[in-house]
Amino acid sequence: MAANLNPVVIAHRGASYRFPEHTLKAYQSAVIDADGFECDVRLLRDGNIICWHDATLNRTSNARGLVANQTWEKLQGIDAGSWHRSKTFQPPLMFNDLLELAKQNGKSISIETKHPVPSVETSLTDMTSLRYQNPLSAVYQEFDGTQLLADIKEFKKSRGLDPDSVISN
Repeated sequence: MAANLNPVVIAHRGASYRFPEHTLKAYQSAVIDADGFECDVRLLRDGNIICWHDATLNRTSNARGLVANQTWEKLQGIDAGSWHRSKTFQPPLMFNDLLELAKQNGKSISIETKHPVPSVETSLTDMTSLRYQNPLSAVYQEFDGTQLLADIKEFKKSRGLDPDSVISN
């Protein structure tokens, strides 16, 4: 029996070679070539979730400061793209907008939480479950696996599920 050797292509931070990482343009460019998207998410002070890798705005925007101290309103108008070789102005990307792009194009999504607190995991799970019928369409990654497991159990309990149950298709 021959093994299935079809590779799965995941666009890391979008097509980040072509366009600035974590921008809508980078993910739109990846739609043609990729089976799915990878993104890093951070929680803003106002509870919104954005696609952003670093703890600060410094490296990939014309703004300065900690991402966690920002609000979505305050981020309006910042340039998250001109630092890139494409030299294109790009606004920050809300996680909701990336989810919608993934849904419209039948893409899976791999989410790495960069600000692991229970409210982020609960929000992400709510957001992805509302948009995806197949629970395997979204994969969560976190460096603190203990925190992630605790957050998943808490989420299951909040939905009236057995916290030790295994959810499968």
